[in-house]
Amino acid sequence: MLSLLILVIWSFQLIEVNDYSHSEEAAFYLRDNGLHLDIVLKEDSVFRAYGWGSQVFFTKVHEIEDLTIRTAYQSLFSEPASLMRVVEFGQLRKSWLKVRCSNDQLEIIEKYVHGSFTDKKFNHLYFHAIGNYSAFNTCNTWVNKGLKKAGLKAVFYTLLSNPVAELYNKPIQCDQ
Repeated sequence: MLSLLILVIWSFQLIEVNDYSHSEEAAFYLRDNGLHLDIVLKEDSVFRAYGWGSQVFFTKVHEIEDLTIRTAYQSLFSEPASLMRVVEFGQLRKSWLKVRCSNDQLEIIEKYVHGSFTDKKFNHLYFHAIGNYSAFNTCNTWVNKGLKKAGLKAVFYTLLSNPVAELYNKPIQCDQ
């Protein structure tokens, strides 16, 4: 039964939904570290990377070596609190993935991102987020839902970053 569930979930990431935007009006970016996607928006002359995720994972895993089976289990199955990490960058990064969109689609993404957390700070990098993190509602699921909400190219469902990142896998050209 577990094998069937894994096969079904895996197959959902192969089903693409929506089309790429043909608009050149606006853009935002995806930041992918191979496990986790952030949505990057240009705001107030800086780039802000927004990453929704597990409070347990964000607070206990600073380096991959910090990841334990216990922490993974807590994050995925037993402690659903979520946080929004907000990191500022002064300029574009070569590794970011550009998502072209219309001004209307960008506005939907901005509202989606800002509607995903409260103004109550957890600490200097994190805000309390809206929604519960789980094995079936991950950081990557959050990004994918935002893309779908804006009518942008996405996959039917994913837990992982790679299926979404592969849709936008042409790194942008910039000085850094």
